[in-house]
Amino acid sequence: PPLQVFENGTVYVEPIGDPAESTLQSVEMTIPTGNSNKFGVASHNYGGAAADWVLTSNEGKCTMLKVANAGGAANIIAPDRVGKLFVVNNLSGQTVTVKKAGGTGVAITNGKTAIVMHNGTDYIKITEEV
Repeated sequence: PPLQVFENGTVYVEPIGDPAESTLQSVEMTIPTGNSNKFGVASHNYGGAAADWVLTSNEGKCTMLKVANAGGAANIIAPDRVGKLFVVNNLSGQTVTVKKAGGTGVAITNGKTAIVMHNGTDYIKITEEV
């Protein structure tokens, strides 16, 4: 098959078609596995409070951020990295703002999901809330 994944996280990608007629090289890459693989979903329960959720290094690598149970308007303090994208799913009961430290960021309404991106200044919505 053109794509093979092994338990140790190694992925082999082979060109499709006759290898004798292809100019594409085989590609080997290793993907982190186990507890260090934080490229998926990070979730945070505010526990009825509204304290900032400052993303850890691993949480900042995730694609989706899910929040719950905020006691008031709350913040997600995200990495100050130009081009960084997050899908934010707000189930907190309150408005949540995604921003860099010291920024103003962008608000996500309770019960809504939006994609946000760091535009070089702060986080902005690049999709409407759904």
